Amino acid sequence: MPEFVIHVGPHKTGTTYLQLSMRAARDALLERGVIMPEPWEHAPGNPSHSKLAQGLRDNKIDALAPLIASMATEGARKVLISAEDLSNLDVPMLRTLRELIGHNPVRIVFYLRRWTELVPSSWQEGIKHGQVFTLPEFVLMHIHRPMASRLLNFDLKIAALNEVFGADNVSLVSYSELRDSKQDMFTHFARSFLAWEVEPPLPDLKMANASRDPRETELLRALNAMAKHRGGIAADRVRRAFDRNRTAPDLTALVAGMKSSPATLRFNDDWPMLKKLQIDLVAKYHKQIVVPKRPNELFRTGATDLKYVAVDWTLRPGVAAAMDALLKHLLEAEK
Repeated sequence: MPEFVIHVGPHKTGTTYLQLSMRAARDALLERGVIMPEPWEHAPGNPSHSKLAQGLRDNKIDALAPLIASMATEGARKVLISAEDLSNLDVPMLRTLRELIGHNPVRIVFYLRRWTELVPSSWQEGIKHGQVFTLPEFVLMHIHRPMASRLLNFDLKIAALNEVFGADNVSLVSYSELRDSKQDMFTHFARSFLAWEVEPPLPDLKMANASRDPRETELLRALNAMAKHRGGIAADRVRRAFDRNRTAPDLTALVAGMKSSPATLRFNDDWPMLKKLQIDLVAKYHKQIVVPKRPNELFRTGATDLKYVAVDWTLRPGVAAAMDALLKHLLEAEK
């Protein structure tokens, strides 16, 4: 009866690096009795088991049940699943997953990241998928009511996981503490949850999902806004075209034109509303955090300056026409 080890992310907590490392070590994992279900992988080159999360959302139980049943009887020691979208499922969907797994033991792994890192990273990810909020707008949206924010208030996701799988079966890892202590994420995961005592083989991976330059981010945000205003243009189409043409002369000229509009937003993990949130979260979940961990904290807190580009650059002479021409060029290139 294998144990199901389910890494649920959430987003922007090193999931891409961890998933690529898991895939690169697939053969070594198999030798140790750990299997990773390929049918649920998002796409070639993207080993996230997002199709499992989507199947649960769509209630495709007839399609999911036979595969999970076959894993439970395959003779493996562990079944390894990784999909950050699983952390966004509601309680009924999580209960369905628990029922499909049956009597097999389950270990849920959830990562925590300090807010000064998580917020700007999530903002950039949103722009990648078509959002148009400026950084100050995005911060205000979440800080205004932090207890109601699914980005800031980890309790909104962890409580659902605990309710369905039991607190003893849900492990929390401070992604920020791993980085601060310079521990490799996959090595820590393999030792902590896969009983891999020796150093696992580490793939030669470039920085996964590296942050964009602030000017590139602002240009993509502005293009998203134009595309949204016109309607009927898929956000992914704009981003794909942008990434394939980021060295084009017209694009680089616009980026250079933003040099006189740098802006900084001071963000502090110790703002009163976040300080209270951390105290509440520590009181409720500290026993579930695995080492490395800090006494009475989820992660080391502090203030940082988040850099972005003020939107006034778009009001300068010639910018609107240049942006319009660039968007047309990018969309033509993607046909």
